[in-house]
Amino acid sequence: MIISYTLPPNPPKRFETASSNIVFGRKPRDGQHIDVDLYPDDYVSHVHAGLTYKDDEFWIEDLGSENGTWINDRKIEGKTRVAYGSNIRLGYTIIIIERKALVSDNIDARVPASDKTSINESVGISPPSALSSSPETPFSSRSERSSEVDISAVGEYRPETGSTEVSDKLTVHPLPLTSAEPAPEGTITSIKDATTPPFSVVEGERVDDSQKQVWHKLKALNNFIQALGTDTTIESLGQLLVQELRHAIPNAQRGALLLPDENGKLLLKAHWPPGEHSVSMTFIDRAFKRREAFVWTASQPSESTVGDDAPQSAIYYDVQSAIYLPLLAGEDVLGVMYVDNYFIREAFSITDFELLRAISNQVAMFLKDHVLMKDLQQGELLRSNLLRQYSPKVADKILKKCNRLQRGGEEVDPVTILISDIRGFTALSSKMEPNDLVYAINEMFDAFVPIISDLDGVVDKYVGDSVLAVFGSPENDPNQWEKAVRAAIKMQEAMRMLGEGRKIRRLPVFKVGIGIHTGKVIHGFIGSSERIEFTVIGDTVNRAARFCDGAGPEQTVISKKVFERVYNIVEVDPVTVVSKHPDKEPDLQAFLVKRLRGKDGTVR
Repeated sequence: MIISYTLPPNPPKRFETASSNIVFGRKPRDGQHIDVDLYPDDYVSHVHAGLTYKDDEFWIEDLGSENGTWINDRKIEGKTRVAYGSNIRLGYTIIIIERKALVSDNIDARVPASDKTSINESVGISPPSALSSSPETPFSSRSERSSEVDISAVGEYRPETGSTEVSDKLTVHPLPLTSAEPAPEGTITSIKDATTPPFSVVEGERVDDSQKQVWHKLKALNNFIQALGTDTTIESLGQLLVQELRHAIPNAQRGALLLPDENGKLLLKAHWPPGEHSVSMTFIDRAFKRREAFVWTASQPSESTVGDDAPQSAIYYDVQSAIYLPLLAGEDVLGVMYVDNYFIREAFSITDFELLRAISNQVAMFLKDHVLMKDLQQGELLRSNLLRQYSPKVADKILKKCNRLQRGGEEVDPVTILISDIRGFTALSSKMEPNDLVYAINEMFDAFVPIISDLDGVVDKYVGDSVLAVFGSPENDPNQWEKAVRAAIKMQEAMRMLGEGRKIRRLPVFKVGIGIHTGKVIHGFIGSSERIEFTVIGDTVNRAARFCDGAGPEQTVISKKVFERVYNIVEVDPVTVVSKHPDKEPDLQAFLVKRLRGKDGTVR
């Protein structure tokens, strides 16, 4: 017999023997005999199964293994005939019966020992799906086999090397290479419309039960992939997954999809059957935090179930077998999905595991695309909102810093706040036409904004006739206090020039009061998902507003903390900002800016 075996993803190995019996196992104990050692597959028992060739038929029998013997994803009971080309699985190792004869007619058993060659070296080993020859090729009779094979030339399997070496009498001649292959010829035997659902059975085509099972699994996988390409949302993803997993994994009696929220907490997005779930947080954490995909099988009643192998939730929900998979997209874990069975300990095959892993990969890619699309939409929304507040240069600075901002804002210290407000605005506005009033305010803002920007400040917001400017944010500025004071003085000068022009036109003249304070603020994106702004909040902003209230027409009032930073460039008079609510707020010590000093300390 010749068989090939492989533990995916390792390449296949080949074993040859003239015996009609092969015993498979792993690391046999003393007194135990095996012909093929399937180490390192830990799911293979020490003595696992026996393969027999008798009367032109192959038979396999499980020899009391722990995890059973499977043919085409079905667990066998008793001695079972193996159809030629069937897929035999012991643990996670796949075994394919290649052919019954040891050597071909090309073998010359009389070649001297110096020309011996390893079969693994001279014969190309194909993947398991292509290892066998045509199923229609009949086996030769027992007498024909005995005349073809020289028993002295039998290859010997060596467990320590994992290969089969041929004795001194055996040499395999490589097949001659041809310079050109003839063009393949054939006939189309069936035609399908490419727009019909994938893998639908062609009319008149005959399939056995195992083929039907594979077909249903592949059909479920393809239906799921096709559905993901439509207008699937995160909300509908769970229901779609539940619907198709029932067909893809028939033994899955329960299952669920868990996705993290914005804070990383896993949420149960979908599960079946409806009602109580069977989530094991021990297994969920293992899959999510360790990035592990695994199959879990409950211990035998005679075995201990103490420890991590049997979490309380698995015992409570009577889980006998389960598959847990993380949803991986590169280095990111985007969630966890699982299926389980509460009747059968070995309900899931390696095919089920790989199929579920393929589905989980599709889900992960969908979620990754969804997250990227959401990020792009959010970024575009932020940029459009920022461009309404700031210049493109400042907006780009803020967007570059977004990845450092925590949800709810980031605390920054220090930041300097400047607030200006028109004095007597209510009385003036009552005497003006609405269009004239708006024009006058915009005229003032047109003068203020370039002054603030030239001194590296940003206009945070306009509130009626008031403007709030920020210095030292979004980028820290070691000269923010001096720049804020200089901006205030230039703004007062601009208002005087505007006032002169309005006097000539016999229009009402506006005068502003300005307050400046510095300290700790919280800056970040504040608002709803539809309307969000980058702004500053905190006690420093509130105090700046109080200093502004304490400034009269054409006055600039700065706090003591600001004066401590600019004492050498300004001439001031001490003032007190009287509290409007003395029972709640104390009066504030402040300084009225009269003018700037020159570099030599002279007043100018």
